[in-house]
Amino acid sequence: MILLIDPEKLLTPLLSACLANSPSVLRTIAGPSIDDLDFCDCVAILIVGEVAESWVSTLRSMAGTGVRVVRIGGPEDRSGPGMVEDWCHWLPLAFDLAALRHVLPAGVRDYFRADDGGAIGRLGVLLGKEAAADMVARFHAGLAEGVAAIEGGADMAPIGHRLGGMAGMLGLPLLSAAWLGLQHDARLWPTARAMTAEALHEAGITLGQA
Repeated sequence: MILLIDPEKLLTPLLSACLANSPSVLRTIAGPSIDDLDFCDCVAILIVGEVAESWVSTLRSMAGTGVRVVRIGGPEDRSGPGMVEDWCHWLPLAFDLAALRHVLPAGVRDYFRADDGGAIGRLGVLLGKEAAADMVARFHAGLAEGVAAIEGGADMAPIGHRLGGMAGMLGLPLLSAAWLGLQHDARLWPTARAMTAEALHEAGITLGQA
């Protein structure tokens, strides 16, 4: 079992998509107590946001048995992404997929879903390779323009809707989930931006130069 503690459901859609292929069941809880949960089959605990003080002793005890505890977000006074505290790993909200994959235990990481752009090959068959490549290039340009627009003060909800839909159409479900989430919660922006920079980097593009 993978336990996801995300009281405000900020990252639940994205993390559910990331772990969709895992044989471990993803269970989400909103609190207010974890003391009565059965942790016997738990391999990882993912916590979004602050950790209730009343939970720390239980989480520390679970970490001591080999369960990977990962905190996402919360206080920003950490030394860097993936930092290991005495009982947990920590990621800022501005994480990309490589950073998230790195902090997951091997048994979960091996089934981590990839944004493989699976639809792009099918588009090449339907439209021709040149047309498909042009569509992908326009999508990459749109990502860079979307980042610039939001950083310039534009409303992120419609931009997230448009780019999230395009990412989904191209077979990029994780990037899609991050952008679509901006329709509902602006706090997802650091995550969406970091994942966008990662996707553009993998395409040989540096964000800001696309």
